[in-house]
This record gives sequence, C-alpha cells and structure tokens, in this order.
Amino acid sequence: MRSDLMVPDDSGVEFHLVFVDQAQPLHGQGTLRWTSPEERTIGVEIARVQEGLDWISELARQNQSVSFIPRSPEASEKSQAPKSIHDSE
Repeated sequence: MRSDLMVPDDSGVEFHLVFVDQAQPLHGQGTLRWTSPEERTIGVEIARVQEGLDWISELARQNQSVSFIPRSPEASEKSQAPKSIHDSE
C-alpha cells in the first residue's frame, strides 16, 4: 500500500482504500508491519474491516493461494510464500 506518512512498525493504523478498477471502498483498522520510505510503501495486517467486508470476503474465498505479509518489501523478493494445500494437487 502506498503512503506518504511513515509511522513506526507495529503501530495501529486506520485505512480508507478505493481501488482504481473497483467502485468498492475498503475501510478498517490494522497493524503496520513494515515501512519502506524510499518506495513510500507500507505493509498492513488487516485486523478489522468496517466497510467492504462482504466484497473482501468474496475475494478471499476466490483466492486459492496462501496470503501473507512479508516482513519487508525485500523479503517478498527473497522468499516465496508458503505453498497452499492446492499446490500439491
């Protein structure tokens, strides 16, 4: 997620997102897990969704991969996500 505001890791955050190709807003709270000031990006672990829960729940049901938040943007390049149970089929 892009952000001009950088706060310490493990901070509680509130977010309001509107996706370019979707009219559905997403509003909730979570925990900031990592920041990358040079890329102006942050990783947020979503804890609560106040608006858009039905929409995001349907997306999660359709996603057959294992979702996770890497410890940093570089970590996602160095390691792969854990395999889902569907990978062995």
